[in-house]
Amino acid sequence: SRSSEGLLRLIASISAAALSALGYEARADGVLVTAPAFAFQVVKGCDGLEPAGFLLAAALATPAPLRTRCLFALVGGVFLLALNLVRLVSLALVDVYFPRITEAMHWNAWPAMIIVVVVLLWVFWVRRLRLTGNAIGQERI
Repeated sequence: SRSSEGLLRLIASISAAALSALGYEARADGVLVTAPAFAFQVVKGCDGLEPAGFLLAAALATPAPLRTRCLFALVGGVFLLALNLVRLVSLALVDVYFPRITEAMHWNAWPAMIIVVVVLLWVFWVRRLRLTGNAIGQERI
């Protein structure tokens, strides 16, 4: 869809800007990020929306006030989208300096790290709320 293509282009532009700020002369052309040392395409699934969606689902399923759940989902979602940009930039740099592990970082290490971060964010939030069994059913909307 148009909106997802626009998001992918935005992510490519921000990634290229971050890589350029780090001195890699990167530029974005649509969803393609190129530099003398590397090139990658931002495709669906590289947008960070799935982890943000999982965090949203966890937040909405948590017995807490609706306003608190929405705020956590918003802040956590923005954090995960920023982390996804770190992921893209780091993958480009791994490809430059450690090309033999690029595939493992892309398909194994980063996805596992993102899942761990989502779970830890939720656990941290729930612990800060000090939810107990007594809180269930006492929610006010």
